[in-house]
Amino acid sequence: MCFLSWGTILLLTPSALLLHNCEHLIDACARLVDHLLRACPNLWVLTTSREPLGISGELVWRVPGLGLPHGSTVAATADAEALVLFREWAAVLWPGPLGPGHT
Repeated sequence: MCFLSWGTILLLTPSALLLHNCEHLIDACARLVDHLLRACPNLWVLTTSREPLGISGELVWRVPGLGLPHGSTVAATADAEALVLFREWAAVLWPGPLGPGHT
């Protein structure tokens, strides 16, 4: 049986890596991504952050903020962009019912 390290897999296999909320550790994320991209030519990296990493070859795609609820009723908040995105992420991470009346 042969076991490969993550480094070997990233080096040999086309792969994608997602780093979310990089603004909290922007310098560390920038160093990590720069190192990985130099070492792994088959790697694609997508990061989310409120500020760019500032590394060579970075493509910055600015996304406008998501809309917030326009009221305090359940009906007013149900279709707010930020809450819709949160529910979609939650459904991917924790499949199944999220509580009474929710899917």
